[in-house]
Amino acid sequence: MQKPKTPTIFANSAIDLYRKLKAIDISVPKDDDGRQTWQREQYCGNRFVATFAEEFCKFPISRHHEDKPDFYIVCNDMRNIGLEISEVRSKRDTSKCEDGFAGNGPEKYWSEQTFLAIHGKTEKFKDYSKHARNYLLLYCNAVMVEGKKAKEAGDHSQICLNMDIAIRFLMEKFDDLNYWTCETIPYDKIFIEHNGHFYEFGNSSQRRIKVNDLWS
Repeated sequence: MQKPKTPTIFANSAIDLYRKLKAIDISVPKDDDGRQTWQREQYCGNRFVATFAEEFCKFPISRHHEDKPDFYIVCNDMRNIGLEISEVRSKRDTSKCEDGFAGNGPEKYWSEQTFLAIHGKTEKFKDYSKHARNYLLLYCNAVMVEGKKAKEAGDHSQICLNMDIAIRFLMEKFDDLNYWTCETIPYDKIFIEHNGHFYEFGNSSQRRIKVNDLWS
């Protein structure tokens, strides 16, 4: 399926924006049903706009779904936002280990996979259009199957990440590499969506914000 032409949204106010966003079908099929990259972009990008536009932008605004970056928002004060979207696919079958993950293994593994995704998008930034504010959004698709003993017992449940611990490991990686103080870092902020929340990272900030889910 080809990426369809997504209409640009023009909004004079937050209420106007929410009404128009809610009318968009952002449903995403399962991987096995032929999920397309543009569907993930539409799901993540519109949820981001619904959550942050009122805080980050001065109205009226226009929201565009394009490429490199995937979304951009034109704000009335010209402090436009470019938003690149990707996915952290940290799928790992822990049955290869006798006892699966020990201790904080899932959280460490997640932070490693997340940082690899950030690094990959950082390397590609030179090919993207630049805006006054450049953000990266990662959708967390973490699936970690229980270890060998659980598998033999017929338990195929997923391991639930402790996001507080996982975020701490990720913050340590940022600090170890002086990520936010490096002059060549292109993204002003990085966002991770997981389980109904956005986790925001920046040079001097880290916070968790509940998704403004207009579609629920």
